[in-house]
Amino acid sequence: RRGIAGYGIHPDNTELNRPFLDLYTGIERANIAIKYIPASAVYANGSDSEKATMRRLLGEALTLRAIFYHELIRNWGDVPAQFEPAADIPDLNLPKTDRDEIYDRLLDDLEYAAELVPWRGQTGAPSTRITKGAVKGLRARLALARGGYSLRSESRTMERRANYLEYYQIARDETWDIMQSGQHNLN
Repeated sequence: RRGIAGYGIHPDNTELNRPFLDLYTGIERANIAIKYIPASAVYANGSDSEKATMRRLLGEALTLRAIFYHELIRNWGDVPAQFEPAADIPDLNLPKTDRDEIYDRLLDDLEYAAELVPWRGQTGAPSTRITKGAVKGLRARLALARGGYSLRSESRTMERRANYLEYYQIARDETWDIMQSGQHNLN
């Protein structure tokens, strides 16, 4: 464990391999939920409360997948990205996907997820794990990461893309929504 801090990495060190595999396990589980929740009979034909619960669960799965990918990108840079269950992918030997492509997909997913989950004050359910404020906050964080400087594999330098202001605007809009919601006390 101390070797990682001093860049002394060894292939037998499970401190790197285990988190990497665990994040992809979470992504796979989220992909399965994202595929099968909208295909369920309860999602389409259930009562209003059942439909609301299923929509909330879909929003949570989209949010969890975004969290897992963000952690992968923060720690390992460009990583292979799959947005379908592994059973639906004919060749699992995927190349690295540019982090900007992953972030763009995740930002779209989180925009949709924010429509599916309630604000903190709108739910009385103790099982509510992810709220609209959490999704919007995560979307703002991902937008800042997408618009910010990053070590690019093609140029091997730290740089940001020319359209970074678009992502800073997304971060501003999302945080403004959180502040204006009246659901959270922010310093």
